[in-house]
Amino acid sequence: MGIYRRRNELYEAKVQVNSVIHRKNFVSRKDAESWIKKTEIENRLVNTSRDYTIVKRINLENLGELFVKEYLRRKGNRANDERILKAFIRKFRYSKSKLADLDTIHFTQYRDKRLEEVKPSTFKREMDVVSCMFNVAIKDWGYRMDNPLTRLRRPTFNNARDRVLTKDEVITITTQDYPIKDFVIVLMETGVRRGECLQIKKEHVDFENRLLTLPKENTKNGYQRIIPLTNIARDILYKSLEWGFTARYVRREWEKFVKKWGIKNLRMHDLRHYALTQFGEMGLSPMQLQIISGHRDLRLLLRYCHMKPQNVLKDQKFQSTTLLGTR
Repeated sequence: MGIYRRRNELYEAKVQVNSVIHRKNFVSRKDAESWIKKTEIENRLVNTSRDYTIVKRINLENLGELFVKEYLRRKGNRANDERILKAFIRKFRYSKSKLADLDTIHFTQYRDKRLEEVKPSTFKREMDVVSCMFNVAIKDWGYRMDNPLTRLRRPTFNNARDRVLTKDEVITITTQDYPIKDFVIVLMETGVRRGECLQIKKEHVDFENRLLTLPKENTKNGYQRIIPLTNIARDILYKSLEWGFTARYVRREWEKFVKKWGIKNLRMHDLRHYALTQFGEMGLSPMQLQIISGHRDLRLLLRYCHMKPQNVLKDQKFQSTTLLGTR
């Protein structure tokens, strides 16, 4: 365990690993704390990589705690992954079993029971986080074991949505009066996710150049994103920030609104589909759409853009050319 103390004009940091004491002086307390944390991690990982019996001494719950502390909390916006992992460990009947004793059969039993309670996509998301934990332990920390999820058969599914807003629904959403109206319009004008929008602050917006910066700590995939703003989005952000809403409040008000106006099967996340579809029909290229959406894979982006074949026919280029050349 590391400690630091103020000595004269410096901060003396000290870390003891086994019987060896490491010391170093720093001008600032922040640098001393960073060095202590880094030294503890480095020594723990070195010792772990040389210890062939570690998987016989710790259980899945121990590994989960280490994974949250040393990996998830250092990788930007991973609070949802942390929540998923902790919920899994509570439900998994073998969470107290030693890592060396875990095999695919234990997760097969969990899979069969879990799929009776949740959708295949939810189960897949859980297993993605758990599998990532095992891979980090094996590849980065040197644990001598196999990933028990490698051979686990996962259900196949297609959860792509093609819900497209009608003109009447757009008019209703943008003209009726309800508490989160400005918030919803920003979602429709930018294509940002609900959670990302809730965390927007004044310093994130360049009003003069119409640019919105989403820090990596606030995005789903942990990468910073800079989004060009429409005039409407800029004006709303200028007058309305900061929201002061919670995610629960936004979800409740949205459900009340769609129920009141009889809008069926419309999720708030569908507004992101709407925005990206509209940007696509404006003529933005896939690379430009990727800047707005933040998708690292263009295949995922295609799930959000629901272009109408009728609009392709209206394009002047399509009308004036053939595959044999321009007429």
